[in-house]
Amino acid sequence: MLSESLSVFIPLLLFVAVLIIPLPIGLLNASRYNYSLFGSAIAILFYLAFRCPGRVGRTLSLSALLITFALPLAYLWQTGASDIFVVGGILPFSDAAIYYGDARSLLNGGTIASWGPQRPLFPGLLAVLLGLFHQNLQIAIATLVLMNAIACFFVAREIQKTNGTFISVLISIQTFFFYRLFLGKTMTENLGLALGVLGFAALWRGAHQRHLGTSFAGIFFLTFALNARIGTVFVLPALVVWGTFVFRKSARFSGKFLLGSSAAILLGGALNLILLKIVGSPTGSPPFANFAFTLYGLVTHTTWFNVYTDYPELWAMDGVKRNQAVYVLATDLIRKDPMSLVTGVVRGWTVLFWGKQYSLFAWDFLATQTLDPILRPLSVLGLLSTLRHWKKPTASLLLAMAIGIFLTMPLLPLWDAGNRPYAATIIVLFMFTALGLMALLDILCLLLKWLWNRLNRDRFNPLHRINVTWMNRRSRLNLPFQSPPSRWQPNALLSFGFSLVLLSFAGSIAVKTTAFTPQFPPSTCPEGLETQLFRANPGSWINLVGNDAISRSQVPNIRLRDFKRGLKTFSFWSTKEPKMLKKLKAQTTIVDTSGFWLVADTQMVPKGGGNLLACGKFIPAGKELLLFRADSIQPIAAIGQPIKSNK
Repeated sequence: MLSESLSVFIPLLLFVAVLIIPLPIGLLNASRYNYSLFGSAIAILFYLAFRCPGRVGRTLSLSALLITFALPLAYLWQTGASDIFVVGGILPFSDAAIYYGDARSLLNGGTIASWGPQRPLFPGLLAVLLGLFHQNLQIAIATLVLMNAIACFFVAREIQKTNGTFISVLISIQTFFFYRLFLGKTMTENLGLALGVLGFAALWRGAHQRHLGTSFAGIFFLTFALNARIGTVFVLPALVVWGTFVFRKSARFSGKFLLGSSAAILLGGALNLILLKIVGSPTGSPPFANFAFTLYGLVTHTTWFNVYTDYPELWAMDGVKRNQAVYVLATDLIRKDPMSLVTGVVRGWTVLFWGKQYSLFAWDFLATQTLDPILRPLSVLGLLSTLRHWKKPTASLLLAMAIGIFLTMPLLPLWDAGNRPYAATIIVLFMFTALGLMALLDILCLLLKWLWNRLNRDRFNPLHRINVTWMNRRSRLNLPFQSPPSRWQPNALLSFGFSLVLLSFAGSIAVKTTAFTPQFPPSTCPEGLETQLFRANPGSWINLVGNDAISRSQVPNIRLRDFKRGLKTFSFWSTKEPKMLKKLKAQTTIVDTSGFWLVADTQMVPKGGGNLLACGKFIPAGKELLLFRADSIQPIAAIGQPIKSNK
């Protein structure tokens, strides 16, 4: 019992240590942006750790994954970097700010935003984490990263048991490279990827062992993942069809699998709708209302944003009415020219397979420009390798999910949101890439054997026993897991998955039903200044300090030079916001109140946060950001509560 606990406690301790201890900036920067050198280093680290058997191997492999996932987060926190959806290393921006605001609204007894598509699962989970950690955003974000690292560990170990260490290492590396784009940001991909990976792990185990219950759990997790982060929904019916044949035994089809898998899908969807009914706004948009914008871009052969160019009056509309109006515009275009939808769908497939600007097989824009010419052919080779073994349950599972992804692809054009909508099922493409590499190595080995035999007929062939075919369990390079099967892993896998489901669903309901809406006494500011009441939570602000005030940045204290340097990578997307933020000076604190960003002299803001009353004025800072310049701040107590503040 003690050794089992240590195998979890030691990796967690190392995870926290990476986030706290100052590390070389070069290492942190490589973990965030580099592929070749950092990828090679973690490949060796993962391979050595995963090859160790027993509890030692489990401890080392989990430690290796947790350390790797923690490094990019440490980069954000120890440099104050800004990126898509995050500013100053911690402050949520744009879509991330919306989900963070929804979570804080639930904690205050409110609902999620009514003007946009209401997706309650991730904001609910984030609200639960914030509630557990006294609304500390830093700890909540670290927990999300930890959650995905553990999910990656589970799927890697499942694949290792059937396909060997080399494949599991390749899957782990690709999952990490994909996730680091969203790592440290309050985005729905955190939950979509984690549950999608866990769902795939359970399905893989269920297919390999022909176990119905585990397969149903995998489909249920995947349904939840696709509700948290909408994506390749046609994978679900594809899995139903797949299982009815794989589990049929001597019958024509498996009625048990048909009923069980359908029930799992319906239950996942029903729980999402129930949660939306409880925590959503009664007048809000449906969960996936923003598909109207995608549909408009599809039929006009443009992007989702082009509807604003064609109809600028949409900006002035309420969010719900805006979504409805865009649906009407899109359907009218289809009614007038039905072929526009057909050509749009064909364009979606064309860009996917032959487009150079966008890639589903690469992990982000940098990988698209550098690694896509390698990853795309490997995926095709992996698909062909899988087709050779289509009768095997795991191979047919990959093929079924690939068909579901293929059918959904035109509805999720890469020019709209990149590969973000594929978060729940992206691991299928990673499998094809890994299998393609193994098939390529196998071909090279056969070629080397042939050449050796031709040139050295009478000599012993050292390559005689080398075979890295992905289905060959005797592979020298790709040895499967050698230690005896462990009972804890399947139980831990399912327990972890259902825990995330319970936190997202039941936890959200508990937060909503027990939330306290604070009431404050009437307060006013001097004439000419606006009054703002808000709560400043630990881990949700940054202090800009002089370049020589501290030796290096560490959230919440960020050197002004580091902050401005980080805005350079942030400014490629929005232009007005960085210009305004660059004007800030040292001894300035930026507090995310979830409704706006408060900017004030650091001495004004109480160190312990709490409920605050600020007097000041709003200043324009762009469409994505609302800044409030505070002239004065003072703690204020809700009615019936004492003032709690530490200067």
